[in-house]
Amino acid sequence: TFSLMRIDTKNRVVEMGWVVYSSKLKQTRIATEAQYLVMKYVFEELCYRRYEWKCDSWNAPSNNSAKRLGFTFEGTFRQAVVY
Repeated sequence: TFSLMRIDTKNRVVEMGWVVYSSKLKQTRIATEAQYLVMKYVFEELCYRRYEWKCDSWNAPSNNSAKRLGFTFEGTFRQAVVY
């Protein structure tokens, strides 16, 4: 399951929301391909110019997935979340 959030139609920017995989799909090529297809849809079908990914700095699998898909690290939101 994928969701898109913070959809900014004026600036054509969207943020990837929640992603939920079954345990069998986590950290697989299929999961990476699914992410790629959502990105392709956002850029080619919706004609957005920016697709953002925010993840917890302690979430290594999510950080690795972002790197595999070519995302560029732009910074850290300090004290943005209370656990």
